[in-house]
Amino acid sequence: MTEKNKIYLLSGIIVFVCVLILGLNFLLNYMDNHPSSSSDEIENTEIGEVGGMKEEDDYSAFKSEKGFDENPFENLGQIDKFNESSVADGRGGAETDGMAEKPVHEEKTPEKKSAASDSAFVDPDSKKVRPSPFKIPEAKNGATLYFVFDDGGHNVENLEKYMNLPFPFAVSILPGVARSAECAALVRKNGKELMLHQPMQAENLELSPGPRAITAMMGTKEIVQLVSDNIDSLGGGVMGLNNHEGSLITSNIIKIGAVLEVCKARKIYFLDSKTTARSKAYQAGLELDTAVLLRSAPFLDNEVDRDSILTRIYESLDYANVHEKAIIIGHVDKSSGIIPELLSEMYPELLLAGYKFDVPSRINAK
Repeated sequence: MTEKNKIYLLSGIIVFVCVLILGLNFLLNYMDNHPSSSSDEIENTEIGEVGGMKEEDDYSAFKSEKGFDENPFENLGQIDKFNESSVADGRGGAETDGMAEKPVHEEKTPEKKSAASDSAFVDPDSKKVRPSPFKIPEAKNGATLYFVFDDGGHNVENLEKYMNLPFPFAVSILPGVARSAECAALVRKNGKELMLHQPMQAENLELSPGPRAITAMMGTKEIVQLVSDNIDSLGGGVMGLNNHEGSLITSNIIKIGAVLEVCKARKIYFLDSKTTARSKAYQAGLELDTAVLLRSAPFLDNEVDRDSILTRIYESLDYANVHEKAIIIGHVDKSSGIIPELLSEMYPELLLAGYKFDVPSRINAK
């Protein structure tokens, strides 16, 4: 290589190094003057964009549109309050196995209660404004409440306290107890919906489901005959039935299927009280093409005091506002001194807030 070529090569290297230094200096100055170009922003831009909206924002908008950002259960205590264990004594209480289904909910803060319902209420009779003792949220999504009162049949006087409630509801009567027939007649007389509260064996064999119960030793024909006889024992007009206890039976698709065969033949619905998350009732109903409803709100009265029951009602309202309806179960005798009076007080305000009331037999008709 000649001396002249060496000079050209050295000059080229010097020019390249100068350009490189200038480029690095420009890049450093740009980054100092544009702090928004951080690693966090770079990570966010990697999410991608769809129609001018980032995919994560698009999903948030979708959740909001569908109402998925509602969470009626946040800050309301443990969700297991839906399924608190209570040993049944034949006069109320919900048999659960500690694994009953928890309602699906989103990790969002619930909407603030209606300010109007927190402060004052216009009495529909007197037309006067009076302070409201309740905090009732405004109804959304056509929220409809389906009340079912279980364990009827022991005491006519207790059941009579419910008959003056000014909205439609169902009463589920136990078969073969002291006043079963009288209680069923009272329900029919007052135009309320009559159900059979069919006793079934629980997984906890120490729990006695009571008379005329389905047990694990029964075959399908025996179950069909027993359930049919129990329906007939109430004197007609039975629109549906639900299980009293029964986790051992509802989790057996053959045995609960035999119960549903009767429901299909009688054209009545089965309401699964959901005393176990392992229940096969809904699956059996799909296979038999017969109506199976699911308890979708907390038992009202696992704790028998006014404040606890009121809290369960508020939870049920929030659930109905997200899911359009709530099937709510209480117990006739154990709460006869609280539930009828409390719901009578709440009813005018529930109506003004936009809630609807109906009976379970009409759910599939809507």
